[in-house]
Amino acid sequence: MASSIKISDLAAYAGKYNKQLVTRLVNGLQVAQDVTVRPGVKNRELITKLSVDGQMGPYTGVKRNNPDAIKFEPRILEVFVGQYDVNIDPMKFRDTWLSEVMKPGVNPLDIPFE
Repeated sequence: MASSIKISDLAAYAGKYNKQLVTRLVNGLQVAQDVTVRPGVKNRELITKLSVDGQMGPYTGVKRNNPDAIKFEPRILEVFVGQYDVNIDPMKFRDTWLSEVMKPGVNPLDIPFE
């Protein structure tokens, strides 16, 4: 069965379901469990920030009513174009644990992880 799959078929599948695949990848990341993804923000978006005054203390079981402790403040989510470049010299890591996971016969200038 594996021999019947063609690279062109995989490329066509990835092209057709590009958005769904990227969404599934992003939502599957651990960080996606801790943040809210806001797709489609093009420039600026007004969101709400919740601030709570007061200090943490030991649990007493007694509720203290302080309605002024909770504040909602406007906040602007702004999108910028960015870029981050990383230069990795694989020879620098050749004598570390990374050398144990390199494939046999690999070019020493190749980075061991995709």
